[in-house]
Amino acid sequence: MQSNSKDAIYLIAHEKNGLLQIKDVNIFKGYDIDIDINLKFDSQGHIKPYANGENGSHMHRWEKVGDGYMQRISHDASNYFPILAKHNKLIKEIGKFNLQQREEHAKSNKKR
Repeated sequence: MQSNSKDAIYLIAHEKNGLLQIKDVNIFKGYDIDIDINLKFDSQGHIKPYANGENGSHMHRWEKVGDGYMQRISHDASNYFPILAKHNKLIKEIGKFNLQQREEHAKSNKKR
């Protein structure tokens, strides 16, 4: 996966029943994807910490393969890592955004 912008960060949101939540982050080094962060949430919508696998929030590294394309082995047990501390501020802001969206969604559903 490549970006048109150098060192870009892409936030990937999912919408379900009108609730928008950021669940993934793609971080690029240069124009190539370097890190894919997968966020996991508890029942109240708080970000779950790393848990040595896919049950908690985690990241995957990508690498360039022989043909020049970027690749990661999907859910390969050796490619689960804790989210780097340098991304904590971003992850905290995503958590705040998601909780705010949940609150607004709950309020709008009560009005119906």
